[in-house]
This record gives sequence, C-alpha cells and structure tokens, in this order.
Amino acid sequence: MAIPTEKWTSPTPHDPSRSVSKPPPVTLSDNTHARCWGRGQRIEHPEHRAAILATKPRAREGQGRKRLVEVAPRMESLLQHWLEDGRNLGSLVARSLKLLDLYGEATFKEAVERLLDQGSHEYGALAMLCDQVLQPERLSRPVELAPHVQDAPVTPRDLGDYDE
Repeated sequence: MAIPTEKWTSPTPHDPSRSVSKPPPVTLSDNTHARCWGRGQRIEHPEHRAAILATKPRAREGQGRKRLVEVAPRMESLLQHWLEDGRNLGSLVARSLKLLDLYGEATFKEAVERLLDQGSHEYGALAMLCDQVLQPERLSRPVELAPHVQDAPVTPRDLGDYDE
C-alpha cells in the first residue's frame, strides 16, 4: 500500500529524538538525503527509525490491519479505497476491528465481500452488512411500552395546510 505523500524522518537540530514530518520546500536542513523528485516516496534514515522504535514502542506498525487482511483478504482493497479518499485509516481500522470482534470472522469476511461486490466502500455500509449477514431475516418484534405509557390510537391528520 503506497502512501500518497512523501514522508520524511530525520532528527531535528534541536532535539534528535523528534522527527520532521515534512521537509522544507527546496532543501533539507541536514543535507543528508539525496533530492527526490518522485511522488509517494518514503525517505528515511534507518538508524533514526530504529532509535525511534527503541524508545517509542507505540511507533511500531499496528497489527490491526494485518489481522483484518488475514480474516478478509479483500480488506486490503477496502483499505486502499479509504486511503485514496483521504480517510483516517487508524480510526477506520479500529472501528473495523470492533466489528470483527462483535460479529466474528465468517460474518465480517462475508460482509466485506458483499460491500466490495456492491461497489461501495463506506464504513457504515460495512456495519449494516455485518448485521444483515448475521440476521438475514429480521422479524418484527412487538414494542413493549413502559407501564406509565398509555397505548392509544393516533388519528391521522391532513398536513396540507402546513405547506402553504
């Protein structure tokens, strides 16, 4: 999966443990990277990345995406759609993991398949499909009213006067 913008990791002059997320427009301040004209490139110092990972364990790549793709291989395509739309992947992966835990692997996989077969990639539609796969036929259940609520017939009224 390619990230659509350049990502840079290099120590700042004032604090070597922090990284610069985007370079200056023309040159890099530390002049250690060769100029890159390509798009979607990842340019980093391997030793700097190793130092960050050693001190910040949460900087490691999350296992959520891997788990989702293991359960539903077509999830990679869904993640790509979300990335191209500029969605927050971290949030969507976390919410998708909740669906996976709630509905189970078979239901989640089938819902992802149906979603992509329909040509959609909306998270809300994925949640609805998980529910539909789990309960294909919804039975209408009677509504139980609280004891203080009186069941009374509602007389329909003509609302045409309100449109004027």
